[in-house]
Amino acid sequence: MSELKELMKKIDMHSAFEEENIDEKIYMSKVDELADKAFEDQCTPANPRLPLVTELKELLLEAYYGELEEKNN
Repeated sequence: MSELKELMKKIDMHSAFEEENIDEKIYMSKVDELADKAFEDQCTPANPRLPLVTELKELLLEAYYGELEEKNN
């Protein structure tokens, strides 16, 4: 993961939606809807493990704040 972060810095790529000046209030008002739509997407069942809607929501929140951590599951 550190290599990815290093590359992102090198190419001046932000690591969070928040850094892209996306309005927090608007984003948060859409998180539940986005998680539901991601769960309903036809590609989601093709994942090795079907995520819960709550897990998708957590990923969306982590993507906004840039708090995505490497997890070994």
